[in-house]
Amino acid sequence: MENLINGKYTYGDKTLFPTNDPDFISFEYGTPENKLLPSDIITVATKHKFESPFAFTTLQYGPSLGDLEFREVLSTFLTEEYNDGVPVLPQHLSISNGASQSLFNIISLFTDRETKFLIEDPTYFLAIKIFEDLGVNIEKDLHSVLTDEGGIVIENLDSKLKELTKLNPNLLNLKKFSKTDSKKKKFKFFLYLVPTFSNPTGSTLNLQRRLQLLKLAKQFDLLIFCDDVYNFLSFDENFKIPKRLIALELENFNAEVEFGNVISNCSFSKIFAPGFRLGWVEASSFKSSFRIITKILNAFSGILYSGGCPNHFATGLMTSIIQLGFLKTYIENLKSCDVCCDALLKYLPAGCSFVKPKGGFFIWLSLPNFVDTTQLFLDLKNASLNNIEIFNFKLKCEIEGNIDKLVKFEKVSFAPANTFSVSKKFGNCLRLSFAFYSEDQLLLGIVRLCNLLKCIIEN
Repeated sequence: MENLINGKYTYGDKTLFPTNDPDFISFEYGTPENKLLPSDIITVATKHKFESPFAFTTLQYGPSLGDLEFREVLSTFLTEEYNDGVPVLPQHLSISNGASQSLFNIISLFTDRETKFLIEDPTYFLAIKIFEDLGVNIEKDLHSVLTDEGGIVIENLDSKLKELTKLNPNLLNLKKFSKTDSKKKKFKFFLYLVPTFSNPTGSTLNLQRRLQLLKLAKQFDLLIFCDDVYNFLSFDENFKIPKRLIALELENFNAEVEFGNVISNCSFSKIFAPGFRLGWVEASSFKSSFRIITKILNAFSGILYSGGCPNHFATGLMTSIIQLGFLKTYIENLKSCDVCCDALLKYLPAGCSFVKPKGGFFIWLSLPNFVDTTQLFLDLKNASLNNIEIFNFKLKCEIEGNIDKLVKFEKVSFAPANTFSVSKKFGNCLRLSFAFYSEDQLLLGIVRLCNLLKCIIEN
């Protein structure tokens, strides 16, 4: 029985991820563990902020791009943490109320019905939904690009860009794609990717491919939207994260002729608390008349001037959190994937495989081809809702057709891989998140999952 909050409300009433059965372990949830959420830090930071005689500024409308003190504090923190030789400057930052809102805004701002959209496959599933919400036809207009353990496959992207250019010759002539007016600038192509510790696969785009990708962006008028939300979640001391795409662009930026082709989209949701609803984008500087941040400022002038900086109150608290050293310490204490990976190595049945991630929140698991993880997910959900202890699962067999298998229900769930795919070519894969539960619960969940898979796969 779930404990009620204030004797009345369930976790489903208060949070996005309901835990109606505290004994049920769902590896779907890509969010920090509840016990790690920093309520004590926020209490101290609030006191610190509101002891200042200028605390009232945190309660006023905020500057359109964000409080300058916060952007300065954040840029110093980012420069130290990225440590890639390219300083993060306040004029390259614009504050948002989270990564999802940024993606929605940037698509709205820099694309139109002539723009062609590309997305790595597999990718973050709600990015696909955001494209759909903005009127992009997923089947016809969202083009998937192959990935492997090294990230997006550049040769496949190059081929897609050339093919789309050939099929759409009007892309070469429309004035809105020119670089003469930052207020009207639209991009011919838009690419969404998670280059570091990808959601869902955990892979990282290597340096060589990042350089090649940047070259393609300049060649084809491609806007690269990088969801850089996992960059600080590295737990392999021997792995050096390649220089970020925005850093690679800015260190060789030609301010006289370039508009900018990269947006680094970041959030405090994975590194602090998702309910804080605070993030930032980093791109070419607003201090020039023709840059990405300039367009964000100018194009959203009505919204940003009317409402001010998104979540200005949270920027005031985060300023104190960073100044007091809490953010750095908090990130250092976030968990790694060792418990899950060690248990998978010990209990996973033959025919299943995974690559241990070097950071992020997720493990990508491949099963034999005859296992449909979407169907398994639905069968588990149905068994859970209807208290079914043994359920019938259909195995896909090319020779004999579907084969029925009786499977014992386990209180465990996961994210089926085709949820993350436009091509739907990952029917035998699944994603596990190791961020939401304690180590004891993670171990129990992996044992349950492996017992379930053994029942299906063996014999």
